[in-house]
Amino acid sequence: MKLLDIFGYGWGSLAAVFREEKLPHLVDIVRFDPEADMFTAYSDNSEAIVSFAIAFKEACEDDALIKDLFSRAELD
Repeated sequence: MKLLDIFGYGWGSLAAVFREEKLPHLVDIVRFDPEADMFTAYSDNSEAIVSFAIAFKEACEDDALIKDLFSRAELD
């Protein structure tokens, strides 16, 4: 499976695993709202959402890390 082959709910699950394991301080701050073909991350804290977005992008570009996260994500 290529990273781009997952859809909204898969991205939500992958992002949740990433947030819980790598950025636990953001668990109650950054929230997700996935749909069938869309993934949304949101927060009232603009610094937190930017921090999450940058870190998640970097994780998606790290093959070893993203494969490890995929192994624990629930993909539909």
